[in-house]
Amino acid sequence: MKKVAVILNLNKQYDRSIVSGIARFAKELNEWSLHIEDEPQRKIPDFTSWNGDGIIADLDDMTVYETIIKQNIPIVGLGGGYLNTSEKIPYVYTDNKAIAELAAEHLYNCVFRNLAFCNILPSAMNGWAEERSEAFNKFAQINKCRISTFEQSQNEPREQVMQSLVQWLKNLPKPCGLMAANDSRARMVLEACRRANLKVPMDIAVVGVDDDPLMCELSSPPLSSVIQGTDQLGYEASKLLHQMMQGKAVSSKVISPGGLSIRQSSDIIAIDDPIISTALSFISQNACSGIRVDDVARKLEISRSNLEKRFKTSLDQTVHERINDFKIKKAKDLLIGTQLSINEIAFKTGFNTVQYMSKVIKDNCGKSPKEIRLKHSPR
Repeated sequence: MKKVAVILNLNKQYDRSIVSGIARFAKELNEWSLHIEDEPQRKIPDFTSWNGDGIIADLDDMTVYETIIKQNIPIVGLGGGYLNTSEKIPYVYTDNKAIAELAAEHLYNCVFRNLAFCNILPSAMNGWAEERSEAFNKFAQINKCRISTFEQSQNEPREQVMQSLVQWLKNLPKPCGLMAANDSRARMVLEACRRANLKVPMDIAVVGVDDDPLMCELSSPPLSSVIQGTDQLGYEASKLLHQMMQGKAVSSKVISPGGLSIRQSSDIIAIDDPIISTALSFISQNACSGIRVDDVARKLEISRSNLEKRFKTSLDQTVHERINDFKIKKAKDLLIGTQLSINEIAFKTGFNTVQYMSKVIKDNCGKSPKEIRLKHSPR
């Protein structure tokens, strides 16, 4: 049996989810003995007595890094991937660009054209936050949305940060769709909205990152959050370590996010026209069941021409384009987050044929379904 140390903070849901992926790989391989401590002060093995074969560790923790870098055994790092190790240690980390795009697309599809990003001050160890901010801002610019960014150090007194955050939120154009760098920052935004007497999600819709179910559900209102592919992070890190212990050369990997958990903090269609708001809700619930424009008009009991006119005025797109937007989004989610065949996805999303789905996705996204799946597969 190979002895492998897993150095993570098991008091964090994020790290526990990574461990589940490591455990899944170890169970399949059935060749590892795992050293895991749930007490933070004991998470690093005593290397004077522990003679292991490999390490998987959170290297965004400088104490961990400085201790294990001295060990002459294979190491795989988890974290932001920003620690300069002269590429001696391979990293497995999430795709921050894809995370930001997932949140931005959700808010955009909720018809928010005022967008905002609540960041933390970048440092050598949290470049992931700046990557998310840049990708979110780029999405806003491409889609001609108004964009605002809040950035302040986590090291400043909390009350000082809250006062600045409250003032920034008050000054944002409303309604506004906001992404925070992570769930911790998003919960601060929710608290600041309460202090500023701003309604969530009517005035400010909020999306975080990490999707800790307990903390998101305890938020008020419950927090929408991007699901990081933490289980896959752990599994892929384990694969790399296994290859390294076999003497093979490996390189860092980027893992796609696992989707978006939509909760009350962003569950709204930001539109003034009640007819269009009802139509969008109907489309979001039924787009993949094969509905057509006439079905939407019948549901609302108005003429097709009136419906099309209202869509053009409010959204600058046709009803058919909106239906396709929801189908495309669902297809992309299934391509990225599942192992369903492309043929199965075509039927689940109401396109019915692979050929038609491929044409629509290629025309709208610039990539075929196969190319989208390949782009977001672990690399």
